[in-house]
Amino acid sequence: MNIIAECAVNWVDLKEAKRMIDECKRLGLFAAKFQLYNIDTIKDLKGEVFNYCFDRMLEKEDAKELFDHGKSINQEVFFTPMFEDAVEWCEEIGVNYYKIRFNDNTNWSLQRAIVKTMKSTFISLGKVSYDYIMKESTFIPFLCIPKYPSLYSDYSGIDFKRFKGVSDHTSGTLLLETLQDEKYPCHYFEKHVRLRDGTLEDAWSITFNDLEAVL
Repeated sequence: MNIIAECAVNWVDLKEAKRMIDECKRLGLFAAKFQLYNIDTIKDLKGEVFNYCFDRMLEKEDAKELFDHGKSINQEVFFTPMFEDAVEWCEEIGVNYYKIRFNDNTNWSLQRAIVKTMKSTFISLGKVSYDYIMKESTFIPFLCIPKYPSLYSDYSGIDFKRFKGVSDHTSGTLLLETLQDEKYPCHYFEKHVRLRDGTLEDAWSITFNDLEAVL
């Protein structure tokens, strides 16, 4: 199983974001992933949540710094672009993969921009929104339950064979432990991670130490 650490906005500054990349390398994870959004993307967020995300909004130079840090230690780093210019940034930076979040799985203009790159792209889909995406050979379908946090029971009765990976928003490691069983063909597993408590995503992320305990 290839584990993608969704670093999201669970860091204070670029120094701490790089520490997360270092932790991915230490644990032998497939990749560290960050989010590229702009003001338009977060304009509907309220109060402290907006301020928190605004303070962690990456510019192209920031994204390049994170990618280059990963490259320097041979650790895959890639991004979830939430606006089209961010795809251009990623191509200039030289990323190898993309992620399309659940909220953009019908954002056709963004998807077209990513498809043109011919890069492998993880795309978050719901339980039943899978078949329409099959025509894109570069897309790797992920099961996503868009609840924050979601419950382990939300994943019961799902035919995991329909997906190449899972984007996990539960609060613990039980889903990961379950899907490590050989009877589940889960090639990729995306989990929100943090270095410490006190992040925006505490309720649906785990620490690297939590992750290490089940690897």
